[in-house]
Amino acid sequence: MDKILEKLLVPDNSTILEGTKELRDAFKNPEIVPMLCNVIGTSSNPQVRQYAALLLRKKLNKFAQWSKIPLDVRQKIKEGLLTALVNEQEKFVKTSIGQVIGTLVRHEFPNQTWPELMEWLQQMTTSQSERDKELGFFTLQILTDISTDQFLNHRNSFAMLFVSTLNSLTDPSSITAYLTLETMTNFVSSIEGD
Repeated sequence: MDKILEKLLVPDNSTILEGTKELRDAFKNPEIVPMLCNVIGTSSNPQVRQYAALLLRKKLNKFAQWSKIPLDVRQKIKEGLLTALVNEQEKFVKTSIGQVIGTLVRHEFPNQTWPELMEWLQQMTTSQSERDKELGFFTLQILTDISTDQFLNHRNSFAMLFVSTLNSLTDPSSITAYLTLETMTNFVSSIEGD
């Protein structure tokens, strides 16, 4: 899969056409989702990792596609995406992985089938490590941008988290402060009047 995606990123039309045909064929394989996840977690090329995440998000955008995947494989995908998010060094790839997770939130949260994500978000956003806290709010900002409605049941807890985080910051111009405010902004239009 890695080689196919690389073909789509070169400035040669014949190679792109070849890669496009190979990608269409690969998408007929029922194992395409785990294959894309593997690329996200293992490719040495950040553009390929990002492209795999974009394709995965598109593939899983509809619940029908997600529901066809066996539960044990879904669990591995969710765990693998969180691991890839933590390990990813490139912001643009990290954003794309976060967007895939946001897509899965829309499918998983209504049935409360991903409590580990809320636990992970709580652990990261309340961490003493600035790096972890930043990653937690980076992820939460993306998730609330894509799926704000899925987080509204927790709005009071998030409001307390935002206040606590902003009050504890030693640098009000930090990335964590910015991400916290961005996340709050995602909630504002949804909770007006409460």
